Amino acid sequence: MKLRFIMCFIFPGLLFLLSACGGNPAASGGISTPTALATHKPSLTPTPMSTQSSTATPSLPADCPAPGTAHQALLQSAQVASSVSQHIIYYSERGGIQVSENHAKLMSYDVTTGKASSLISFSDPATGIISAQLSADNQWLLFVSDLSVQGPSSTSSYILQKLQIVRADGQHLQTLMCNTGQAFGHDAPLLSPDNKYIAFDIFNENKKYYAIDVLNVTTGEIRELYASANFHVRSWINTTRLYAIPVQDRSATAAEGIYLFDMNYSANKYSKYPVAVGSLVNLCDTLEVDSAKNQLFTSSCGVVNANCRAGIALQGPSTLSTQPVTGGKATSLYTDTSHAITMFRVIDARTYLIYIQNSAGDLSQNGLWKVSAQENHLMRLTKETAPMNCYDAEGYAGSSPEVFSDGQSYALRINGTLLLGSLNAGTSTTIHSKAETEDTLQLLGFTTI
Repeated sequence: MKLRFIMCFIFPGLLFLLSACGGNPAASGGISTPTALATHKPSLTPTPMSTQSSTATPSLPADCPAPGTAHQALLQSAQVASSVSQHIIYYSERGGIQVSENHAKLMSYDVTTGKASSLISFSDPATGIISAQLSADNQWLLFVSDLSVQGPSSTSSYILQKLQIVRADGQHLQTLMCNTGQAFGHDAPLLSPDNKYIAFDIFNENKKYYAIDVLNVTTGEIRELYASANFHVRSWINTTRLYAIPVQDRSATAAEGIYLFDMNYSANKYSKYPVAVGSLVNLCDTLEVDSAKNQLFTSSCGVVNANCRAGIALQGPSTLSTQPVTGGKATSLYTDTSHAITMFRVIDARTYLIYIQNSAGDLSQNGLWKVSAQENHLMRLTKETAPMNCYDAEGYAGSSPEVFSDGQSYALRINGTLLLGSLNAGTSTTIHSKAETEDTLQLLGFTTI
């Protein structure tokens, strides 16, 4: 799940409210005693990577900068129109796990008219998207496209990856970087909250190892923040700090450490090495950052070998916790022994969303819920009727929910369907249903055009 910035806090009323979902906080001990977080001890030494030599270097397209360099981005704001409307940005494509991404369609859904349209058109329809992110101000879309390209000889081919940015209305498409090979990580790149930096993990062709790099959007300068094959960037905390996750163990039940990197470690008197601040489990690994209050929120759930011919299933116990962003004592906000809370999203100081997603045990509470702390009220927004998928050994199921809100409505992706609904409940509208030719459907969020 993607980590998002929030500007609010969780209220103690959560303990009472979530009991309506089927768990009994009192029976499970209510707010539990905080426990120490387990973390990995990743190697701090760069790991050399094996590469295949080539007698000829493939030529890059005209819009690509020289290898190892980047173009600066020109982030020109759109003129304020006399009338604007809410849009939902998403994309679909083929492939994505065992086959390279291809035939990507980057789409914009107009909430007012109820019509979807193509945001940009790729020159080659076989182009795929391996990652995408809306900026914090929802005005820019950063993504990595990839395409299988004919190599120097008739029998060779290579993957061309482009780091690109486009305004949310589809204008001002720019190519910032290019790589020949699968160099970018799937969880990267990430645009900082002030749109000034892009962090990504990438294979360094010259030094033969993976590194966490930071691109200065204004100047095009690339800085190597850390050299290691052990981390993928996960999220920005603020304009100078970010989180990264080690990747030694992708098993669904393994605990992964959360590590903090500081771009200005000298000025801030902070370590130049990654600092362990917490941990999470691959499944149910929701992360939320309240940068104003310097709080990190995490959720976790339980996994069992039930109702699955192969793989694992989700159910309780679930725990919602909070701690300082720089590490420290974690406080358990809620524990539910029966249900898996796989998504947790704060809307404002009084409202937040949870998604219950059991694939074993009690399935009756599965769906999206709105929690209103001030009114002590919990409202069901959707009901999940299809059985939840079992997860394979690495935690892949394709059914982890994604949800965004503009404060009035929510957009939800679940089980190959995009839904639009009101935070006041009622019937939801289907925006997009994944076709048989589509393997991937990703929701990116709301924007105003």
